[in-house]
Amino acid sequence: MFLDTNAVIELFLGTERGSKVLEFIKGEDIFISILTYAETAVWCKRNKKDFELWKEKIEEIANIVELTPEICYNAAEITFRTKQNEKTFGIIDGIILASARSVNQKLISKDKHFRNFEDCIVI
Repeated sequence: MFLDTNAVIELFLGTERGSKVLEFIKGEDIFISILTYAETAVWCKRNKKDFELWKEKIEEIANIVELTPEICYNAAEITFRTKQNEKTFGIIDGIILASARSVNQKLISKDKHFRNFEDCIVI
């Protein structure tokens, strides 16, 4: 399973949505984008959380997917097509989804603009 940034945050905060994430990832390999790693660091700074602790948790449970030219190109395709109907869909969303697809994983997110993708689970 591939976790969007908001899924990582919900999981680590132990929220109701985080419990749903936990159900989906039990016994599964977990992946995140390198961008999720960066977005989580920003979230921790903004919310006065210790990123070093979160970093340890992330590295303990997840495989981090680096960006490649292929992921970036696929992200551009996804973003261009999706933005026709979902104006709030941005390139970061496209990169996250392209990264998930690059490792043949379903994406878990709470972002509603992923609801029309068969390979996404919106919590």
